[in-house]
Amino acid sequence: MQRPAWSRLLTALLLLGGLVAAYLAWQDWRSAVVVVEWSTASELDTVGFNLYRSEQADGEYTRINESVIPSAGDSFTGSDYRYEDRDVRAGRTYYYELEDLTPSGPGERYGPIVVKARGQIGTPAVAAVLLLGGALLTWTWGAPPPPAGDGEDQPPHS
Repeated sequence: MQRPAWSRLLTALLLLGGLVAAYLAWQDWRSAVVVVEWSTASELDTVGFNLYRSEQADGEYTRINESVIPSAGDSFTGSDYRYEDRDVRAGRTYYYELEDLTPSGPGERYGPIVVKARGQIGTPAVAAVLLLGGALLTWTWGAPPPPAGDGEDQPPHS
């Protein structure tokens, strides 16, 4: 006995919806964010910072911040900083250098530090529900915690 056309169409639409949800989760996994954080103890003659990235330790570094990251500390106190680099691909290794800007221009550059960009599945979780032949199947993707102590986000050895 053949199922009615509406039943086959509903099954096809639900299957397609699940494939689209799976594709969206995959696309989200492929996008990565590298968070670069730094702290200063004091900021004598510091007006701001520039952050540079390269795909090779000895390669050409490109400034990634659109405008100067302004200094938030002063001569007696420092500050904490955070920059999210969203122009990265999961699975690739990146090198970062931090430049201290003084009133007279560029100051010292620090680094490089090396980071392997990790893909992450979006939060909130993406779920796909399929109804196939009377069986209900559910897949849920959520953001797993990063592995602890894998040594990936360490400065290169001298």
